[in-house]
Amino acid sequence: MSREYREVEGVHFWVSASQPREGLPWRGWINFRTKVGKVYHDLRYGIPGEFNLCKKALDAAENYARVICDSGHVRSLIPNIA
Repeated sequence: MSREYREVEGVHFWVSASQPREGLPWRGWINFRTKVGKVYHDLRYGIPGEFNLCKKALDAAENYARVICDSGHVRSLIPNIA
């Protein structure tokens, strides 16, 4: 997985996936870029659902991020979004 930032409606994020251990479902994550003062951070947000493949978890996380960024709700949830 790479930290390739994507931008939707001015919100920067990258997606990742994790699996607690072999044989268990994958979980998708959105890593929102935030800024406090002059310092940037990543805020990790888990999306709902479990997936049998890493690729499916990554695709779902990206789609979920696009939906919440397009709706404008992410800015109200995370005030220091960068």
